[in-house]
Amino acid sequence: MTVDHPHGRLHEAERSLARRIATNAHTIGIAAIVIVIALAFAIAALGVGGKGAVDHKKAEQFVYSAAATLGLPHPSSVACPTGVTDSVGRTFDCGVVVNGAHRTATLRILGANSRFELTPPTFR
Repeated sequence: MTVDHPHGRLHEAERSLARRIATNAHTIGIAAIVIVIALAFAIAALGVGGKGAVDHKKAEQFVYSAAATLGLPHPSSVACPTGVTDSVGRTFDCGVVVNGAHRTATLRILGANSRFELTPPTFR
């Protein structure tokens, strides 16, 4: 069966296909919106970009790499506390063992994604 259309004649099968494509596009659009909302909730729940806790393992790894970058003695061990609130500007201390001596490394939180600075740039 054919029907008149301003741009020519369309067969019923073509019209049906056009409707299915439009419906699928609409469904995909809604699914994309739902996914974006779900990701936003997941990010909020994990504390990413918010006031979650500092990843103490990343802080410990930072101390090792900062020591190498700053030319400080290589620590034999580093222990940073768990549960430190991730708040820009906040400082916290990590225990460091250097040449058998127990020292302290003070880290300042610079921003998201576990960005720190060693302040002062030495072990005390």
